[in-house]
Amino acid sequence: MQPTPPLTPTSPTSGASPFADPGRSALVSEQGDAPDPPVLNRWREEALDDVHAHTPAHAYDINFRLPLRVLQTGAVRVQPLIPSQHLAGLLALPRETWAAFPDFAPATRAAALEAIERFRRDEQSVLLAVVDKAAEARGRDGFAGVYGVTECGREMTAVFGLIVIAPAYRRTHVNTHAMYLVLDFLFGAGVVRVQYDAALANAGSIWSAQRFGFTHEGVARNLNGAPAGRDRDRDRDRDRSRDLAGEGQQGQRDGSRARQEGKGADDESWLGSMTDRDWTAGARDRLYGMVAKPIVSVRN
Repeated sequence: MQPTPPLTPTSPTSGASPFADPGRSALVSEQGDAPDPPVLNRWREEALDDVHAHTPAHAYDINFRLPLRVLQTGAVRVQPLIPSQHLAGLLALPRETWAAFPDFAPATRAAALEAIERFRRDEQSVLLAVVDKAAEARGRDGFAGVYGVTECGREMTAVFGLIVIAPAYRRTHVNTHAMYLVLDFLFGAGVVRVQYDAALANAGSIWSAQRFGFTHEGVARNLNGAPAGRDRDRDRDRDRSRDLAGEGQQGQRDGSRARQEGKGADDESWLGSMTDRDWTAGARDRLYGMVAKPIVSVRN
């Protein structure tokens, strides 16, 4: 066997690989058997030593990089979600309410407190409680839902990572008022783009986004990670079986048709956005016009 010739760089203008041997990667060490240097990685998931279950509102640090205040219209109040005030309302939301957000779904009190605390420790995120002021005036718990704003960093963009409205308040004024208040706060604080995404099969959420003025940007795959309960090996085997059966192209056509009909795969998301220019060019006035309409009385 002939010895492997030394690697010889070629002319950078030749259009060929920078190494004479195309079978060797540029990343292969010339020292051959020299061990790779160790890589130091001390990451550990942060232990939650205090989940602030009983911290009063005046002492609860929301740890958010924007100067948030309590936001309200005559009918709805949006404020930081504080466990000592809002945990009972959060846990009272029906399980199916969390279908679009299985990773956050608070199955137990301890799980809810942990999820809230992990949100709080991220300075680019904040959880907001949506409160029905009319219910409060009747002496009832006015907790109507929760918003989660995420990825609000130095680029001055933000993402609606979580929007959950209690079933009793759907198709009422509550979500419209809350959306107006949160968008007005974000754009007023200097945010230049707000992203809204929804599972492609969630026609109601997509309809709401378009009604609020978000512009459709496209369809994103695996935007929020692997769907809950997804079996990747099963999916791969299913796709291979379809290809062997000659169903691959037909499946692609069926998938395209499903997306057009709003019945996307569980790992596809409708992606929309609103910019600060959209907001000042008419989106704010249109949404305020919706807020000004008569409210719907909710008996809960």
